[in-house]
Amino acid sequence: MSGRMPEAGPRRRSAPGGPGASGTRPGAPSGPDVPSGRREAQLQRRRAGRRRRILPWLVLGLCAAAIGILVVAGLMLPRILSAEAAPPPTIIDPDTGKRVPMLSEPSPGQTASATPPPRPLAPVAGQPLHLRLPAIGLDVNVGSMTVPAGGSVDPPTMGSAYWLRGYGTAGAASDNTAYIAAHTCRGACHAAFSPMLDIPQSQTLVHPGDEVLVTTPQGVDHYTVTDTQLYTKATIQSQDELWKKVPGRLVLVTCFQYAGGTSSQQNFVVYAQLDTRQP
Repeated sequence: MSGRMPEAGPRRRSAPGGPGASGTRPGAPSGPDVPSGRREAQLQRRRAGRRRRILPWLVLGLCAAAIGILVVAGLMLPRILSAEAAPPPTIIDPDTGKRVPMLSEPSPGQTASATPPPRPLAPVAGQPLHLRLPAIGLDVNVGSMTVPAGGSVDPPTMGSAYWLRGYGTAGAASDNTAYIAAHTCRGACHAAFSPMLDIPQSQTLVHPGDEVLVTTPQGVDHYTVTDTQLYTKATIQSQDELWKKVPGRLVLVTCFQYAGGTSSQQNFVVYAQLDTRQP
């Protein structure tokens, strides 16, 4: 064969199926722009489809994470609260096994009251309603209070004493020790059991042989002081004598105050016994 071979030039591939199979009209412009635009549109549609498929799973994952955080917080919160608000130490009655905490200092904001607050429960037989110690001029009304488990013996007012429900009553019919608690205070204030102490001298003013008069719905019961003790608040729960179940015994409890205004670390306890020969 003679002559030159024709120069190689750009070849065009026909789409499968021959001319026109690509979907273009006869005479429509052809070239690389049309297929490239379609590929871009297809890619965008695919990306949008992926986003639509991923979005529900993303929302579900965020919800699960939020629920997990709430569950963990709910489990940890009681531990945090219990660590920040640990209950005060309590005392145990060796006969009944009841938990009874030590007497606390007056709560902030407590004020003296000339009369006890309204009694939510009707007085029972032998319930102390009034208390007198003539030798020191102590003369106060007596309310009643129930000590919650793990709580403190914290009389609600400064000016009245409080009989502890759940233990003994006053009078000959009682088969258990009766407890009456009240506050004392330092400085220019009045508290029900302050007459028991000479605070400037850091001394007690109640002595064995002193008379104690307790008024109940049935009348007046006469007691005689047999002993007084100072117990540190940290060890009061181990004082077996204090928590003995003794018929006819009356125990008066308050905070012992020191000269100089330091915080009380002891409880002053008065033991008294019912006179067998009432006037």
